This record gives sequence, C-alpha cells and structure tokens, in this order.
Amino acid sequence: MVNRFQVVTTAFAVATLAVGTVFSVSKPATAQRVVTCESQNNQRKICRMDTQGGVRLVKQLSRTSCSGNWGSTRNGVWVRNGCRAEFASSRGRGGYNR
Repeated sequence: MVNRFQVVTTAFAVATLAVGTVFSVSKPATAQRVVTCESQNNQRKICRMDTQGGVRLVKQLSRTSCSGNWGSTRNGVWVRNGCRAEFASSRGRGGYNR
C-alpha cells in the first residue's frame, strides 16, 4: 500500500509539473519608449516620460557631450549645456516629447 501511494503521489507531482509548464504565462516583453530631449541655448530642459523602469541614453545627437549633462526625475529626463539625445524608458508607456 505504501508503494502504491508513493507511485500515485509521484505521478501526480509529475503531472502537475507538466500542466504547470504547459500553461505557464511569462511576462510580456516591455516595449521601449524613445524620447528626444534637447537643451536649447545651454538651458536646462525637462522632457516628460515615464522613468519608473529606468532611463538610458540611447544616442547622443549633439556635438556637445551629454556626459554629466543629463539625468532623470520621476516625471522625466532633463538635459543641459547643449546636450541633445535620445533616451529610452523600458516601461513603454507615458512617453511624451517636450
């Protein structure tokens, strides 16, 4: 009787694992939202976008270096001193340009 119980328990565990694998749902890939932000006349500019998933500089568009001349807040990304660049947010929603 103990052997049957172990066999049934093992079979149930394997079946549960197989069903769980077949019906498992993975998180969808999040789209990246790209926003262009530029400092005009070397002034600080804030460009609204969702930054909760993090922000990264994708491509610098200005001749002026953006190193140390950009950052993010919870409402957007900011640039200064002539920095012009494309920034990506991995949240994929709420991106605004200017």
